[in-house]
Amino acid sequence: QGVVTLGIGTADDDTEEIELPFNFSWFSTTLTSVVVSSNGQLNMDGSRDDNCCTADKVAKISPYTGDRIAFAQEDLNPSRSGSVYFLDRGSSVVISFEGVPFFIKH
Repeated sequence: QGVVTLGIGTADDDTEEIELPFNFSWFSTTLTSVVVSSNGQLNMDGSRDDNCCTADKVAKISPYTGDRIAFAQEDLNPSRSGSVYFLDRGSSVVISFEGVPFFIKH
């Protein structure tokens, strides 16, 4: 148990699979891991897709095929600053994006 800084905190458009400390029921599937995207999503289907970049883009995809929780669904860039943390609380987990800016094209 404890806080772990995820590797996606150093890259843009990246993913990292994390093992859960418990079995997680997701509709009719039991998950033991999820994939965290640097763009603010949890992929529940094992996909390593970073799902860049906005909810508007994802909403236009038809048919929608991914199982995910999109808590930000933006083009975030943790390679510029900030960190992504994973906290194992035993019977729950916390994934925290702290100080992670939006990607800005120059």
